[in-house]
Amino acid sequence: LKKKIFFGEKKMRIQKKHLMYFLSALLLFFGILWSPINSESGRDVKSLLPELESWKVVESPQIYHPENLFEYINGAAESYISYEFKELIVAEYKKNDQCDVVLEVYDMGDKNNSFGIYSSERYPGSHFISVGTQGYLEQGTLNFLIGQYYVKLMSFECGDESGDYLKKFAEKISEKVPGPYSFPDELKIFPSQGLTANSERFILINFLGYDFLHTGYTADYLIDENEFSCFLIKGGSEQEAQQMIKKYIEAKKDQEIKETSYGFLIKDRYYDNIFMARKGRFICGVMEIKDSFKDTGEEYLDKMIENLKGISPTFPL
Repeated sequence: LKKKIFFGEKKMRIQKKHLMYFLSALLLFFGILWSPINSESGRDVKSLLPELESWKVVESPQIYHPENLFEYINGAAESYISYEFKELIVAEYKKNDQCDVVLEVYDMGDKNNSFGIYSSERYPGSHFISVGTQGYLEQGTLNFLIGQYYVKLMSFECGDESGDYLKKFAEKISEKVPGPYSFPDELKIFPSQGLTANSERFILINFLGYDFLHTGYTADYLIDENEFSCFLIKGGSEQEAQQMIKKYIEAKKDQEIKETSYGFLIKDRYYDNIFMARKGRFICGVMEIKDSFKDTGEEYLDKMIENLKGISPTFPL
Protein backbone atom coordinates (compact mmCIF):
# COMPACT_ATOMS: atom_id res chain seq x y z
CA LEU A 1 0.00 0.00 0.00
CA LYS A 2 2.85 2.35 0.91
CA LYS A 3 4.52 1.52 -2.39
CA LYS A 4 1.33 2.31 -4.29
CA ILE A 5 1.01 5.60 -2.42
CA PHE A 6 4.65 6.43 -3.14
CA PHE A 7 4.37 5.76 -6.87
CA GLY A 8 1.01 7.50 -6.97
CA GLU A 9 2.53 10.61 -5.41
CA LYS A 10 5.54 10.35 -7.73
CA LYS A 11 3.25 10.17 -10.75
CA MET A 12 1.37 13.26 -9.54
CA ARG A 13 4.65 15.13 -9.05
CA ILE A 14 5.74 14.21 -12.56
CA GLN A 15 2.40 15.31 -13.98
CA LYS A 16 2.58 18.53 -12.00
CA LYS A 17 6.13 19.11 -13.24
CA HIS A 18 5.04 18.57 -16.85
CA LEU A 19 2.13 20.96 -16.29
CA MET A 20 4.51 23.60 -14.95
CA TYR A 21 6.76 23.14 -17.99
CA PHE A 22 3.73 23.54 -20.24
CA LEU A 23 2.53 26.66 -18.42
CA SER A 24 6.03 28.15 -18.49
CA ALA A 25 6.27 27.54 -22.24
CA LEU A 26 2.82 29.04 -22.70
CA LEU A 27 3.74 32.13 -20.72
CA LEU A 28 6.95 32.46 -22.68
CA PHE A 29 5.01 32.18 -25.93
CA PHE A 30 2.56 34.90 -24.95
CA GLY A 31 5.36 36.91 -23.46
CA ILE A 32 6.99 36.96 -26.87
CA LEU A 33 3.72 38.01 -28.47
CA TRP A 34 3.12 40.79 -25.97
CA SER A 35 6.68 41.79 -25.20
CA PRO A 36 7.75 45.41 -25.76
CA ILE A 37 9.19 44.68 -29.19
CA ASN A 38 8.07 47.37 -31.55
CA SER A 39 6.75 46.71 -35.02
CA GLU A 40 9.15 48.85 -37.01
CA SER A 41 12.60 47.94 -35.67
CA GLY A 42 12.07 44.85 -33.51
CA ARG A 43 13.92 46.58 -30.65
CA ASP A 44 13.06 46.11 -26.98
CA VAL A 45 12.35 49.60 -25.64
CA LYS A 46 14.29 48.77 -22.47
CA SER A 47 17.43 48.53 -24.57
CA LEU A 48 17.23 52.30 -25.18
CA LEU A 49 17.98 53.12 -21.54
CA PRO A 50 21.41 54.76 -21.52
CA GLU A 51 24.33 54.04 -19.23
CA LEU A 52 26.31 57.09 -18.17
CA GLU A 53 29.32 57.29 -15.92
CA SER A 54 28.56 58.63 -12.42
CA TRP A 55 24.81 58.31 -13.01
CA LYS A 56 22.79 55.56 -11.38
CA VAL A 57 19.23 54.40 -11.94
CA VAL A 58 16.92 54.99 -9.00
CA GLU A 59 14.70 51.94 -8.46
CA SER A 60 13.41 49.81 -11.34
CA PRO A 61 12.20 51.52 -14.55
CA GLN A 62 8.42 51.61 -14.88
CA ILE A 63 6.57 50.30 -17.95
CA TYR A 64 3.20 51.59 -19.18
CA HIS A 65 0.88 50.42 -21.95
CA PRO A 66 -2.30 51.90 -23.46
CA GLU A 67 -4.52 50.37 -20.79
CA ASN A 68 -2.67 52.02 -17.88
CA LEU A 69 -0.97 55.07 -19.41
CA PHE A 70 -3.46 57.31 -17.60
CA GLU A 71 -1.81 56.28 -14.34
CA TYR A 72 1.27 58.24 -15.40
CA ILE A 73 -0.09 61.05 -17.61
CA ASN A 74 -3.77 61.14 -16.79
CA GLY A 75 -4.65 64.36 -18.62
CA ALA A 76 -2.67 63.62 -21.79
CA ALA A 77 -3.04 59.85 -22.16
CA GLU A 78 -5.82 60.06 -24.77
CA SER A 79 -3.68 62.22 -27.05
CA TYR A 80 -0.92 59.62 -27.07
CA ILE A 81 -3.33 56.73 -27.50
CA SER A 82 -4.93 58.52 -30.48
CA TYR A 83 -1.53 58.12 -32.20
CA GLU A 84 -1.52 54.36 -31.51
CA PHE A 85 0.89 54.58 -28.58
CA LYS A 86 2.52 51.20 -27.85
CA GLU A 87 4.63 51.50 -24.74
CA LEU A 88 6.30 53.92 -22.35
CA ILE A 89 9.33 53.29 -20.17
CA VAL A 90 10.16 55.72 -17.37
CA ALA A 91 13.48 55.75 -15.56
CA GLU A 92 14.94 58.10 -12.97
CA TYR A 93 18.69 58.76 -12.82
CA LYS A 94 20.61 60.41 -10.01
CA LYS A 95 24.06 62.00 -9.85
CA ASN A 96 25.85 62.70 -6.58
CA ASP A 97 22.61 62.03 -4.68
CA GLN A 98 21.35 65.46 -5.67
CA CYS A 99 20.87 66.05 -9.40
CA ASP A 100 18.01 64.02 -10.91
CA VAL A 101 17.08 63.29 -14.54
CA VAL A 102 13.78 61.62 -15.41
CA LEU A 103 13.69 59.86 -18.77
CA GLU A 104 10.53 58.94 -20.69
CA VAL A 105 10.70 56.94 -23.93
CA TYR A 106 7.41 56.62 -25.80
CA ASP A 107 7.30 53.89 -28.46
CA MET A 108 4.68 55.03 -30.97
CA GLY A 109 5.07 52.14 -33.41
CA ASP A 110 6.22 54.11 -36.47
CA LYS A 111 7.78 57.46 -37.31
CA ASN A 112 4.52 59.04 -38.51
CA ASN A 113 2.85 58.52 -35.15
CA SER A 114 5.89 59.63 -33.15
CA PHE A 115 6.09 62.76 -35.32
CA GLY A 116 2.38 63.30 -34.76
CA ILE A 117 2.56 63.49 -30.97
CA TYR A 118 5.91 65.32 -31.06
CA SER A 119 4.61 67.94 -33.49
CA SER A 120 1.51 68.48 -31.35
CA GLU A 121 3.70 69.51 -28.41
CA ARG A 122 6.46 71.55 -30.07
CA TYR A 123 6.14 75.22 -31.03
CA PRO A 124 7.63 76.88 -34.13
CA GLY A 125 9.50 79.25 -31.82
CA SER A 126 11.07 76.53 -29.66
CA HIS A 127 14.85 76.36 -29.23
CA PHE A 128 15.58 73.49 -31.61
CA ILE A 129 18.75 71.43 -31.38
CA SER A 130 20.37 68.78 -33.55
CA VAL A 131 19.60 65.44 -31.94
CA GLY A 132 17.83 62.44 -33.45
CA THR A 133 15.36 63.62 -36.07
CA GLN A 134 14.85 66.87 -34.19
CA GLY A 135 14.75 68.08 -30.60
CA TYR A 136 14.15 71.21 -28.60
CA LEU A 137 15.64 72.37 -25.32
CA GLU A 138 13.85 74.43 -22.72
CA GLN A 139 14.73 75.23 -19.14
CA GLY A 140 15.23 71.89 -17.45
CA THR A 141 13.61 69.93 -20.31
CA LEU A 142 14.78 68.33 -23.54
CA ASN A 143 12.29 66.60 -25.85
CA PHE A 144 13.31 64.94 -29.10
CA LEU A 145 12.05 62.77 -31.91
CA ILE A 146 14.03 59.79 -33.16
CA GLY A 147 12.45 57.31 -35.54
CA GLN A 148 9.37 55.81 -33.94
CA TYR A 149 10.30 57.09 -30.49
CA TYR A 150 9.38 60.31 -28.71
CA VAL A 151 11.82 60.95 -25.87
CA LYS A 152 11.38 63.35 -22.97
CA LEU A 153 14.09 64.31 -20.50
CA MET A 154 13.55 66.42 -17.39
CA SER A 155 16.20 67.56 -14.92
CA PHE A 156 15.82 68.56 -11.28
CA GLU A 157 18.31 70.31 -9.01
CA CYS A 158 21.02 70.17 -11.68
CA GLY A 159 21.91 73.86 -11.73
CA ASP A 160 23.66 75.51 -14.67
CA GLU A 161 24.82 72.16 -16.05
CA SER A 162 21.27 70.96 -16.62
CA GLY A 163 21.31 71.52 -20.40
CA ASP A 164 24.65 69.75 -20.84
CA TYR A 165 23.46 66.76 -18.83
CA LEU A 166 20.25 66.46 -20.85
CA LYS A 167 22.15 66.66 -24.14
CA LYS A 168 24.49 63.89 -22.99
CA PHE A 169 21.52 61.66 -22.18
CA ALA A 170 19.96 62.45 -25.58
CA GLU A 171 23.19 61.61 -27.39
CA LYS A 172 23.53 58.27 -25.60
CA ILE A 173 19.95 57.31 -26.46
CA SER A 174 20.44 58.36 -30.10
CA GLU A 175 23.43 56.05 -30.38
CA LYS A 176 21.11 53.12 -29.68
CA VAL A 177 18.72 53.92 -32.56
CA PRO A 178 20.32 53.39 -36.00
CA GLY A 179 19.81 56.20 -38.52
CA PRO A 180 19.26 57.80 -40.83
CA TYR A 181 16.54 59.83 -39.16
CA SER A 182 13.99 61.81 -41.13
CA PHE A 183 10.60 63.43 -40.93
CA PRO A 184 7.69 61.73 -42.75
CA ASP A 185 8.25 61.87 -46.51
CA GLU A 186 4.76 63.33 -46.98
CA LEU A 187 6.03 66.69 -45.67
CA LYS A 188 8.01 67.08 -48.91
CA ILE A 189 4.72 67.76 -50.68
CA PHE A 190 4.27 71.09 -48.90
CA PRO A 191 5.66 74.09 -50.84
CA SER A 192 8.69 75.69 -49.19
CA GLN A 193 7.96 79.34 -50.05
CA GLY A 194 6.31 81.13 -47.15
CA LEU A 195 6.31 78.02 -44.97
CA THR A 196 6.42 78.72 -41.24
CA ALA A 197 9.35 76.61 -40.10
CA ASN A 198 8.44 73.73 -37.78
CA SER A 199 4.70 74.30 -38.13
CA GLU A 200 4.09 70.94 -39.86
CA ARG A 201 1.87 68.48 -38.04
CA PHE A 202 0.48 64.98 -38.52
CA ILE A 203 -3.02 64.08 -37.32
CA LEU A 204 -3.88 60.40 -37.46
CA ILE A 205 -7.63 60.47 -36.71
CA ASN A 206 -10.50 62.98 -36.75
CA PHE A 207 -8.71 65.24 -39.20
CA LEU A 208 -10.38 68.68 -39.47
CA GLY A 209 -12.81 67.43 -36.85
CA TYR A 210 -14.37 64.64 -38.95
CA ASP A 211 -14.12 60.97 -38.00
CA PHE A 212 -14.17 59.90 -41.66
CA LEU A 213 -10.99 61.91 -42.39
CA HIS A 214 -7.69 60.44 -41.23
CA THR A 215 -3.95 60.43 -41.91
CA GLY A 216 -3.73 64.18 -42.42
CA TYR A 217 -0.75 66.51 -42.59
CA THR A 218 -0.85 70.31 -42.18
CA ALA A 219 1.57 73.21 -42.49
CA ASP A 220 1.18 76.94 -41.82
CA TYR A 221 2.13 79.75 -44.21
CA LEU A 222 2.65 83.50 -44.18
CA ILE A 223 2.62 85.38 -47.50
CA ASP A 224 2.27 89.17 -47.71
CA GLU A 225 0.91 89.29 -44.14
CA ASN A 226 -1.71 86.70 -45.06
CA GLU A 227 -1.77 83.57 -42.93
CA PHE A 228 -3.15 80.31 -44.30
CA SER A 229 -2.62 76.56 -44.12
CA CYS A 230 -2.06 73.73 -46.56
CA PHE A 231 -3.13 70.17 -45.85
CA LEU A 232 -2.69 66.71 -47.27
CA ILE A 233 -4.89 63.68 -46.60
CA LYS A 234 -3.68 60.21 -47.54
CA GLY A 235 -6.28 57.56 -48.25
CA GLY A 236 -5.56 53.88 -48.21
CA SER A 237 -6.71 53.69 -51.82
CA GLU A 238 -8.10 55.88 -54.58
CA GLN A 239 -11.60 54.63 -53.73
CA GLU A 240 -11.22 55.59 -50.08
CA ALA A 241 -9.99 59.06 -51.02
CA GLN A 242 -13.03 59.47 -53.28
CA GLN A 243 -15.31 58.50 -50.40
CA MET A 244 -13.59 60.87 -47.99
CA ILE A 245 -13.90 63.90 -50.26
CA LYS A 246 -17.51 62.95 -51.06
CA LYS A 247 -18.39 62.79 -47.36
CA TYR A 248 -16.60 66.07 -46.70
CA ILE A 249 -18.54 67.86 -49.44
CA GLU A 250 -21.75 66.36 -48.06
CA ALA A 251 -20.85 67.59 -44.56
CA LYS A 252 -20.36 71.10 -46.00
CA LYS A 253 -23.56 71.14 -48.05
CA ASP A 254 -24.91 74.14 -46.13
CA GLN A 255 -21.83 76.14 -47.21
CA GLU A 256 -21.21 77.73 -50.59
CA ILE A 257 -19.57 75.04 -52.76
CA LYS A 258 -18.26 75.53 -56.28
CA GLU A 259 -17.01 72.66 -58.43
CA THR A 260 -13.90 73.68 -60.35
CA SER A 261 -11.54 72.27 -62.94
CA TYR A 262 -9.18 71.13 -60.17
CA GLY A 263 -11.76 69.97 -57.63
CA PHE A 264 -13.77 72.11 -55.22
CA LEU A 265 -13.83 75.62 -53.79
CA ILE A 266 -15.74 75.88 -50.51
CA LYS A 267 -16.66 79.13 -48.80
CA ASP A 268 -16.51 77.96 -45.20
CA ARG A 269 -17.72 79.84 -42.13
CA TYR A 270 -14.69 78.72 -40.11
CA TYR A 271 -11.87 78.35 -42.65
CA ASP A 272 -12.75 81.08 -45.18
CA ASN A 273 -12.03 79.73 -48.66
CA ILE A 274 -10.96 76.10 -48.95
CA PHE A 275 -9.39 74.81 -52.17
CA MET A 276 -9.45 71.01 -52.54
CA ALA A 277 -8.36 68.53 -55.17
CA ARG A 278 -7.97 64.76 -55.24
CA LYS A 279 -5.09 63.08 -57.01
CA GLY A 280 -5.22 59.30 -56.80
CA ARG A 281 -5.41 58.36 -53.13
CA PHE A 282 -4.34 61.82 -51.94
CA ILE A 283 -6.40 64.91 -51.20
CA CYS A 284 -4.56 68.24 -51.39
CA GLY A 285 -5.99 71.38 -49.86
CA VAL A 286 -5.42 75.01 -48.97
CA MET A 287 -7.60 76.74 -46.38
CA GLU A 288 -8.06 80.04 -44.53
CA ILE A 289 -7.71 81.95 -47.78
CA LYS A 290 -9.23 85.45 -47.78
CA ASP A 291 -11.47 86.49 -50.70
CA SER A 292 -8.84 88.96 -51.90
CA PHE A 293 -6.19 86.25 -51.78
CA LYS A 294 -7.81 83.53 -53.90
CA ASP A 295 -5.08 83.54 -56.54
CA THR A 296 -2.59 82.44 -53.88
CA GLY A 297 -4.94 79.65 -52.81
CA GLU A 298 -5.04 78.26 -56.34
CA GLU A 299 -1.30 78.76 -56.74
CA TYR A 300 -0.46 76.75 -53.63
CA LEU A 301 -2.90 74.02 -54.52
CA ASP A 302 -1.17 73.72 -57.90
CA LYS A 303 2.23 73.59 -56.19
CA MET A 304 1.11 70.76 -53.92
CA ILE A 305 -0.24 68.78 -56.86
CA GLU A 306 3.01 69.28 -58.77
CA ASN A 307 5.08 68.22 -55.76
CA LEU A 308 2.88 65.16 -55.38
CA LYS A 309 3.45 64.22 -59.01
CA GLY A 310 7.18 64.75 -58.57
CA ILE A 311 7.48 62.15 -55.84
CA SER A 312 4.77 59.80 -57.05
CA PRO A 313 7.28 56.91 -57.36
CA THR A 314 7.60 57.16 -53.56
CA PHE A 315 3.86 57.63 -53.10
CA PRO A 316 1.92 55.71 -55.74
CA LEU A 317 -1.12 57.74 -56.73
